[in-house]
Amino acid sequence: MTIQSNYRQTNYKQTRRKNLRGLLKSETFRCFCSWHFLLTVFGVVCVCMLGIFQTLTQAVKNQQVRELFSSVQAIEQSLVFDQYKSLLVAVLAGLYSYTFARDYNYHNIRNLLVRVSYKDYVTTKVLVNIGGTIASVIIGFLLTSFLTIPVMPLESSADISYNSDAFRILMTNPSGAVLYLVLLGTNFGLAAAALTTAGMALSVWSPNSYVAIGGSVLLFYFLYSVSLLLPDRVSFEWISSGLQSLPSENPIWVAVYHLGFLLICNVFSGLFFYYAVRKRYQNGDL
Repeated sequence: MTIQSNYRQTNYKQTRRKNLRGLLKSETFRCFCSWHFLLTVFGVVCVCMLGIFQTLTQAVKNQQVRELFSSVQAIEQSLVFDQYKSLLVAVLAGLYSYTFARDYNYHNIRNLLVRVSYKDYVTTKVLVNIGGTIASVIIGFLLTSFLTIPVMPLESSADISYNSDAFRILMTNPSGAVLYLVLLGTNFGLAAAALTTAGMALSVWSPNSYVAIGGSVLLFYFLYSVSLLLPDRVSFEWISSGLQSLPSENPIWVAVYHLGFLLICNVFSGLFFYYAVRKRYQNGDL
């Protein structure tokens, strides 16, 4: 009897892992291999172009001093000064946050929960949302910088004062500037993913795509307002804007602190989504 029980338990675990891998694969395909992903990247590029338009115009007019400009620095400054950042969050929310509402309204979620638990469903949603959002931001930032190379370079001169003192040396060559841009994209991508996951959680109570997208933007403004009352070290708005020199000048510790803080934010928004789904599941409304 014990052997048969162990066999059933082992078989159940193997089946669950197989179904979880299948769900993760299908959701990853749904996120990355879709028009939504291409449109999101295009949207990120458009918003970035709007944010750096003034710097871009100055660079065109002052080609004789081309080395004074940097596309990577311009993108960072547009984030620091909150130029179209809420629009960027709205664009990123349109990538994947709507998927719970669509699963619910088209009754796909019932078929999914036959094969996997609601915990696995939530975990998959959160992971794919984080991965897709970060990838969209990084690709969008890189495309923006590469498109503006004829006007201004990627790198920035070491004697130019700009926001991230800890990364000045890294920014003095093209490869270092690209690496910094990837870090900057990862930083903002994690921040945006926390908002879009929370927006997806809001759509659990009202299964509508517009609730997920609009909720993400409203949460951005809410956190922005709260951040004005907090010290920079724990300010979501400050930390999400760029790789500020906190809590030290060491670039490694700066990156670890920023990414660690934003990962914690994603954990909280993921738990928010989890408890919202669990509430519906326990009420028999999934």
